[in-house]
Amino acid sequence: MKIQLLIVSFITAIFPLFSKAQTNRVIFSGVYETNIFNSPSYKASFLYEHAINEKISLNYNFSLGVNGQDGFVFQGPMGAYGGSILLLWALQDEEDYYAMGILGFFIPEGLTFHIPFGENTILSPYFNILALQHSVYRVSPYFEGGFKIKQYFTDRAFLQLDFGISSAYTTATTRNFISAGIGFDML
Repeated sequence: MKIQLLIVSFITAIFPLFSKAQTNRVIFSGVYETNIFNSPSYKASFLYEHAINEKISLNYNFSLGVNGQDGFVFQGPMGAYGGSILLLWALQDEEDYYAMGILGFFIPEGLTFHIPFGENTILSPYFNILALQHSVYRVSPYFEGGFKIKQYFTDRAFLQLDFGISSAYTTATTRNFISAGIGFDML
């Protein structure tokens, strides 16, 4: 019975990933952040935007980098972090956690809204309320918001600038950031 639940959960979770009506995007970027104490951080980022419709996408952002406070940091959606823990528990003979662990990976970090400007430019305000930053010293859930500007230079490839602010839920750390990257619309 548990294996059937796992199979049904997996199919239900990945089915929306194969929708052909909307444009899903993959973006690779470099991120520069600073806070009021001028402690910069640098990250390399992989962002997947899964389109719900033409105007709204789900965000899945994974970043690796360094900052002055924590050293090496990893950022990702809380769902992926929680799903990993549940899958580890499932490997320790707690079979009930397999389906929940797999489904956790599909919980997005936040939403992006797309507003076209002309033929080749899109302004995309966004907010991520389920972001998580993990370092050797701490795990910090945080909020991130801002806007992205996508400028297409071919039918499917674009340059993206990202301006925003992030703030940890657990501490009074607020960071401003800017990132630049290249993105591709998926088939």
